[in-house]
Amino acid sequence: MVSDLSDVCGVNSQIKVRPTVIQNDVDAIIEAAIGEQKEGMRHTVKSMVDRDRVTLNGNVHSWAERRAALNAAGSSTGVKRVIDRMTLV
Repeated sequence: MVSDLSDVCGVNSQIKVRPTVIQNDVDAIIEAAIGEQKEGMRHTVKSMVDRDRVTLNGNVHSWAERRAALNAAGSSTGVKRVIDRMTLV
């Protein structure tokens, strides 16, 4: 409608759609990626979502668990940045 107005040379739409990061989705993806590595050695990774940023806190038992949690969080819909505050125990 705007392009039909007199003196309008062109219209440039710069609308961006950003998917919402959902806490439960992030947690489910991390849980699926890590799971329980050994009986009795349960990870305690907790995620906190702030817009498009996820912060991971808690304990992991191996570098593989840490990488899996970071990759899982980073692959979640809408996540642009993952902050690692996990502790290797």
